[in-house]
Parts: sequence; C-alpha cells; structure tokens
Amino acid sequence: PLPAPNPRSLFGVRRNAATRFVLYFQATKRGVCVISRGHLGKEMLAHVAVLLAAAAAPGDWTRSWAVTDGVLSDGTAVGQYTSQLQRAVVGNAAYFPAVTAEQLAYPYQNASSTLRYLYLTGDYLMDTPLRLPSCFILVLDGTLTLAANVSYAHTARASAAVVLNGTTFSGMTGGRVEMWNAKQAVGVYAYGGVSMLNAHASTVRGVRCLSNNTEACVSVHGGSRNDVVGCDVGGSAERMCASRCIWALGTTKVYVHGNHVHHCTMHALDFDAYTSKSVAHSNLCEDNGAEGIFVEETASLNVVYNNTCRGNKNGIGVYTLDVGPVQDNAFIGNAVAGNADYGITAGGFGHGTEKASKNNVFIANVGGPFFLNHGANQGDYWTRNDGEMVVSEWEALSGLSVFNP
Repeated sequence: PLPAPNPRSLFGVRRNAATRFVLYFQATKRGVCVISRGHLGKEMLAHVAVLLAAAAAPGDWTRSWAVTDGVLSDGTAVGQYTSQLQRAVVGNAAYFPAVTAEQLAYPYQNASSTLRYLYLTGDYLMDTPLRLPSCFILVLDGTLTLAANVSYAHTARASAAVVLNGTTFSGMTGGRVEMWNAKQAVGVYAYGGVSMLNAHASTVRGVRCLSNNTEACVSVHGGSRNDVVGCDVGGSAERMCASRCIWALGTTKVYVHGNHVHHCTMHALDFDAYTSKSVAHSNLCEDNGAEGIFVEETASLNVVYNNTCRGNKNGIGVYTLDVGPVQDNAFIGNAVAGNADYGITAGGFGHGTEKASKNNVFIANVGGPFFLNHGANQGDYWTRNDGEMVVSEWEALSGLSVFNP
C-alpha cells in the first residue's frame, strides 16, 4: 500500500481512464516523489520515464506551485493577502525564476518548458493588485475579494485585482473575483476584476468576475492576440455592476467568446476606439443597462457573430460620437430579439464626414427591430436580416443598401 498524496505538496496528476491508473507527482524535501495507483503497463512506464527525464532539468519542477488557504506546497506559510502572495510567491525568484529574453521571444515554441503555474485554493483578499509576470498561469479555485484596508491613492485607469499588464503568454483561469468598491470621488479610479494592458497572447478564462468601478470588470487595452473566454461577467438584478462588463480599447486581434455578460449598467461587451481585427462570437449578453454589444468610435475590421443579446436597452449598437468613423465591421447571425428599444442600431453623431457608421455589413441577424440610421450613415449594407427595418428621415443617410432576396 502506498501513502495518500499530500494535497498541499501535490502539483502534478496524470490519469489513464482505461486502466484506472493514477500517477501523482509530489514535492518533497528531497525532490520529486512519484506515487502510483493502478497497473504500471509498458505505456505508462514509458510515460513516467519521459516525465522524470523532464524533471531532471534544473528548476523544471519548480514551474508549478500550489497555495492552499495561505500555505505554500512546501509548507511555508504565506498568508491570504495579495501583497503577501506577490512578495513571497509570485515575485519570488526562488519559486518562479524569471524567464529569459530568448524564452519570451519564442513563447509558443517554448511554452512546455517556460510556463509557470500557481494553483491558488481558498479565499484571498486584494489589498494591492496581484501582478502576474510573463509566461505565468494563475489557476484560482476559490475567491478574491476586496480587503478592508485597500488604498485607492495610486489607482489609474484599468486598475484591477489581477493585472496581466505587459505580459506575454500569461493567463488567469477559474475562481471568483469580486471587487465591490467603496463609492469613489470624481477622478479617483477604483478596481476592476482583471486587466490586460499592452499584453500579448495572454488570456482570461472561466472566471466569475464582477465589480462596480465605473470602467470595466475585465479590461483589454492595447496589445494584441489576447482573449476572454468562457467567463461569467457582471452583477445581478439586485446589484448591477456600475461599469462595462468586458472592455476592449485600442487593441487588435482580441477574441471574446463563450462568455455570459450580464447586469452591467454600461455597454456590456464594448469594442471601443481603435479596436480592430477582433472577434466577438457565441456570447450571451443579457439584462444590461445599455447595449449588449457595442462597436464604437473608430473600431474597424471586427467580426461580431452568433451572439445572443436580449433584455438590454439595445441588442447591438454601432455608433461614433467623439472620433470615427466606425467602419468595415461585420455583424452576422446574431439573435437580437427581446431588447427594450432595438435589436441593432447603426449610425453616428454626424456634423462631419467622419462621425458616421461607414461600410459596415449586417447579414442574417434575427430579431429586430433594426434601426438602420441611428445618426449619420455612409454605405452600410444589410441583407437577409429577419426583423422590422426602421429608417429615420431626419438623419444623414448616404449610400445605405438593403437587399432581402
């Protein structure tokens, strides 16, 4: 009989469902202890040999550590505040050595040998933002909430509980991040849930996230090739988030899909100015105070498809107010019935040739009504949309086409 693995020092599990084989990798003071349950066939023996050969590389098995209720997997008491986690674990080179410039230059090729994982189990308090480095994955099984002693003295736009700013190939997955901030004075920024500022190829996945910081629960500003996937973002009918749910600004190739976006007072899923070549698909956006999905200002070359928007003020909004045009975007196959005003609206403030909805295409959307010129419009194209078409004779209209064969 073999001893049961210690969950606090367990950092690797391999399973084979067919043979009911379980292989545990456990950190000990002497190195790596392998505990097996089940029959060790030739295939699994070869698998063990490969894994142990990898473990022989200096520092290789220090890539993964676990903290459970404030205690590190080697038995070190860390604490349950983010400042303690940052100082003792995330920013401690003894546990997570810095990646090299070469590894950062080729993150995809080096992912298997470069990614570091922190498995965080239990309930934690955010007194300072938890700043993740590059090539780092935070796996949260528990909660992260606002500490009573948190300071707003040095907050800025896109401040958040978990910060992936400037990272490459990093991410956060799982858990609940709840930043219910105290009411802030004008000009003082509060905390959102997760922020990716000028990040590259980083991700937020499967996180339950809510905040009332007047900006966004999840922010993606600048950078490229980041994504927000499978998250539950927003408040509740009793407690609306006074912010956007997901906010992309000045970024390119951001992928937002499979999220439930709800109960935010502002534009729920917002592709804001200078967001380009990005995709929002298969999201459920419901019960928000403004648009379920908003593509605005100079956002261009984006694709919005297969989303369901219901119970919002408007399902999908396309509009430019301050800078423009909002142009060359595609809206395909979205279900937009059951919103307070319109399923889709498109237009711009006008008073100049740039503040308009320009050359956007709307194909096979279902629900309506569709407000074709909610403000200035230049060359938008609508076809095969199923719903009432509304056109205002008072708004600037140039070259708009509707084709329903």
